[in-house]
Amino acid sequence: MNIIVPHVGAIVTSQSLTNAANFLPPDVIGWEKWNTVLMHPETMAKLHILPRAPCWLTNIGANGDNNIIGVQCVTVWPCDEVKEIHIFFQKARINVKYRLNVVSTENIRKVSIIQLRPSSGKHFLPIYAKKHFRDYVAIYLCNGYLGINVPVYIYYYGQEHSFDIVLSETEMLKMLKISSDLSSAMLLRPKLDCAYHVVDNAVTSTVSSPLTFKEFGGAENAKKEIEEVLIKPLKGGKEACSVILSGYTGCGKTLFLHIIQECLQNKALWLSKREFEDFLENGAVNYDQKMALLVDDFDNMKQYNEKLCNFMDTYTNFSFVLAVRNVEAIDLPLRGRFPCELELLVPSLPERMEILHLLLKTKQLKLSSAQELIKDIAQKSHGYTGGDLKAIVHRVCTNFEFTGDKSELFQCFDVALKRIRPTGIRQFVLQVPDISWEDIGGNRELKMKIEQAILWPYRYPEIFKRFASKPPSGILLYGPPGCSKTLIARAIASQSRMNFLAVKGPELFSKWVGESERAIRELFRRARQVAPAIIFFDEIDAVGANRGNQNESHVGERVLTQLLTELDGLEEKGDVLVLAATNRPDRLDSALLRPGRFNLTIHVPLPDEETRLDILRIRLNQMKVSIDLDVEDMGRRTKGFSGAEVVELCNQAVREALLENRNADKLEFRHFDQALNEIIPRTPNWLLSIYEEFKRGATLDVI
Repeated sequence: MNIIVPHVGAIVTSQSLTNAANFLPPDVIGWEKWNTVLMHPETMAKLHILPRAPCWLTNIGANGDNNIIGVQCVTVWPCDEVKEIHIFFQKARINVKYRLNVVSTENIRKVSIIQLRPSSGKHFLPIYAKKHFRDYVAIYLCNGYLGINVPVYIYYYGQEHSFDIVLSETEMLKMLKISSDLSSAMLLRPKLDCAYHVVDNAVTSTVSSPLTFKEFGGAENAKKEIEEVLIKPLKGGKEACSVILSGYTGCGKTLFLHIIQECLQNKALWLSKREFEDFLENGAVNYDQKMALLVDDFDNMKQYNEKLCNFMDTYTNFSFVLAVRNVEAIDLPLRGRFPCELELLVPSLPERMEILHLLLKTKQLKLSSAQELIKDIAQKSHGYTGGDLKAIVHRVCTNFEFTGDKSELFQCFDVALKRIRPTGIRQFVLQVPDISWEDIGGNRELKMKIEQAILWPYRYPEIFKRFASKPPSGILLYGPPGCSKTLIARAIASQSRMNFLAVKGPELFSKWVGESERAIRELFRRARQVAPAIIFFDEIDAVGANRGNQNESHVGERVLTQLLTELDGLEEKGDVLVLAATNRPDRLDSALLRPGRFNLTIHVPLPDEETRLDILRIRLNQMKVSIDLDVEDMGRRTKGFSGAEVVELCNQAVREALLENRNADKLEFRHFDQALNEIIPRTPNWLLSIYEEFKRGATLDVI
């Protein structure tokens, strides 16, 4: 017998319906498509319910007994094709009695965040961790009503996925009723922008081994600290500290957060930008247990600083872990609410070896010389973050088939190291070319002096310890334009395999007050992060101009003062070297040249005849020239030329040959003879005299 009780429910009979999909709500998708019950409008009127009203549907058996064999949350929709006091439900069996219980609005709770867990006996699939799956779930459940003890079924690419809703014990007790009446049972109604998270069921999930800090190379202090201040307290049900996690891009902040989430399971919640904003706006809707909220890339969410402060003051059961690139960018009021600050540094040599070992292990490269390879890469990768090393290993393993040739594999890694620039110093680093001392003609004594000052302290530190001597912390290269000062610096970068941060003096100046000084501080901060490192200032006279010069601006004085302060800080920290180049040493402030700042000044003069011959031979080896070309005569005739002018002489000879004959295939002596009439040495004698006076230490009037 079918019964109707207004506002409460009814006993109805299921029926069949042809082309039922045509009678569903327009544009119906997802949960609503699978959980809509079609009902005659008169039946709905007698129940006093509106279209899309939520109800509980219970199968009570074909004989009307009370043996409950299934319960489902559904919504109703009018359909004239259904008989009165009957229903059509695509999951229902035909001619079976169902109990329909109307859900009152007071038993519906709107939520902004829902955690799901694979139902008992189901595995956590890798797809559940993907953003596009969470986005799909958000669309699928947008018009749904979810029961706290009823499985949530989601159809994804033709497969049914079953989940349970995860709630804290306290929240579960709040939502459970003593009465067995389904009409009083609580339902969750997702908001339009509700965020969804699928957590692993640790008891049943056997898909993959859990992610732990053993899979994170280096950062031992940070790993130990996060265990003590966050993970252990939360696992023990105690209050934990909020943490700011900082570090350059690629240092592992995101992986660090994922490991925290894996360690804490349902005691940690990852918030995207949209979810974070919604959390602050609507509060903690269905979470009151102690748990960690993980926020990656907080640099792009700083507009919520004030709201986050208020949230942390209101909801003390939450601990936040914010990942940022620069902790100094966080406002002090917010920063003061984080008792713990952890920094993931650019990995050191032992840490790079550990990271490479983990990376090569995941690639399953079976190498007899794996340790030798790891050590070789680690020694060449100063300043490379874990992300950079991962990109290098991926590039090699993707494009290389190991045939057993060890030298070929080492060569592939060398190529990858040159093509992938270190993230930590990308803003200031030159694209380091493969330049050796042999590519710079002549100046053998000069090269030895530079190598002794820069490379020996790192290659042979025991020599300096034996004599209790400190290597120079600053070296100044001065000389005429075009005499390879910058080329020497680039060769040092290539040969030393130290991190090389390069900046031109004028690039540091900004029209904004304080920005120029900040650029100096940031440059030295980065150098200390990736030490051992070389900072190369090209055109240092733009930054270190004499403060007695009336034309010098106040900005220049402040920048110089900041530079002097940073140079003084390097005296005790011998793993950062400052290398500078200038054409006008007479314009430098005398404070820059005292011992402890630029300890060593090296004159890079105009090339002598032997050096000019070396430059010509290097350049001519790249060209097709006549065998009767007298290179030594050209070396004598280029007296007073800078190195750049000697190279330009060769380029001009090419142009002369092409003017004479567009199809010319080699250079003749006459082409160089004609080029000598075009290329004129531009270094004035008064500039050379300045270098001589500076070399003697004489005081000069600035020109």
